[in-house]
This record gives sequence, structure tokens and C-alpha cells, in this order.
Amino acid sequence: MLEILKREHVPAAFFVIGANAEANPDVMRQIIAGGFEIGNHTFTHPNLSAVNPEQFKLELNATQRLLQSEFGISTLLFRPPYAEDVEPE
Repeated sequence: MLEILKREHVPAAFFVIGANAEANPDVMRQIIAGGFEIGNHTFTHPNLSAVNPEQFKLELNATQRLLQSEFGISTLLFRPPYAEDVEPE
């Protein structure tokens, strides 16, 4: 899919779960090398309505630190798991 997106000059953003990014560093490097955007989708993909604020902060922070330490990037993009916040108030 990455090759097709790049060949057709289609911009894309990939919202990654930190644990999956950690387990698949080669795929992450391909996404980054392709010039695609990376977004934070938490570290373990919890249901955010069932976690406390400290765990929520830890989920975001762990993914951000992984992106920084392993791949040399940071992101401001975030997508909550389970479409938890599709209609924020």
C-alpha cells in the first residue's frame, strides 16, 4: 500500500498504536521514509472512557517517546481509539 500511495502522490496520515510501532520498526521506517504523516493512536489502544486521566496521559506519552527515541520524529496528531471523541463538546 505504501508503494502505491507514494507512486500516485497520495498524501496519507497513519495513526499508530505504540505497541504495534515498537513491534514493527521496519514498517514504521518505510512510512516515515515515504514522507507520510504519523499520528498517535495511544500505546495499547484502550477504551478511553474506561481509563483514568493518568493512564490516558501515559498512553500518549509512551507512544510519543517511542516515536522520538526509535524513529527521531514527534507528532501533534492524535486520534482516540474506538472513535471515542467523534463529537467533542
